[in-house]
Amino acid sequence: MIQSILAGAIVANAALGPNTIVMRASDRGIGDFTRLTISAQSVGALPDGAVDQIPLSAVAQILINGRIFYARGNNGVPRVPAGIFSPLRSAHFVRLGSIELSSSDTVQIVIDNTAYTNPVGGTVVSASMPFSIPGGAVGEVMPTGPEMLMASGDVAVLGAGVPVAIPLAVDDSGILDLSRAVVRGFIPATVGHEAIQSASLEQSSILNQILVRADQNLVVGQVPAGGVLGAPLGQLSAGRLRNFADLPAVRLAANQTVTLTVSQFSGVAGVFSWAAPFAPDNGGLRPDCAC
Repeated sequence: MIQSILAGAIVANAALGPNTIVMRASDRGIGDFTRLTISAQSVGALPDGAVDQIPLSAVAQILINGRIFYARGNNGVPRVPAGIFSPLRSAHFVRLGSIELSSSDTVQIVIDNTAYTNPVGGTVVSASMPFSIPGGAVGEVMPTGPEMLMASGDVAVLGAGVPVAIPLAVDDSGILDLSRAVVRGFIPATVGHEAIQSASLEQSSILNQILVRADQNLVVGQVPAGGVLGAPLGQLSAGRLRNFADLPAVRLAANQTVTLTVSQFSGVAGVFSWAAPFAPDNGGLRPDCAC
């Protein structure tokens, strides 16, 4: 079944200690809790900016409509290693299963990152899960046989959390497979930034939107007034071992665009691009190719 990404409002400049991420369903659908992902990134103040805090953080509770659901124990407050939900985890460590949610149902994740202290900038946390909406996103079937890659150009994304669009316009008609999209992000070489230049910036950044043409957004969820919808961008990292959401393959005409909108909080500008497998209608030859 084709899925979207159910995300919550990001919690930016979160105080040290417990913080709650709230995902609110925008439609009736099925949330896949087994493939839940969580990200936590330190904010600004080099060399702390861009540090992936998920391996150091703990999940205290996961609740549905305010009721304790997944994190339990008779040992005081549960301290589940948040790395279980990292977008770069090597396995699904627990089969949490899928649950049908009604529109406006909430999933709350209480995360504690006191193990890592960045007193200057704080932390930004986000979460998402695959979400199947009846009558929602409908995908094409990728043809068998060789594929090519369609890619965006490099786009600068400022390190202050402002969402920036990264458009990918195809140069031919065909089918683009978004379930296998890959994003790359890095901080350009600059004296004084050596501590974070080797990090893959996408691992701890935010995915705000996937807009197909101008009529279909694959990142869904309700946020309060003034809130910013955001999912862990690391789920589209080349370092992932699997696809988290079964995003659709979409048919595009030449020059039509799919746009990823991302944000990051490293304190300095990063450079991002992305690509996805593409099956052109003409079997692989460009219209202007004489070969």
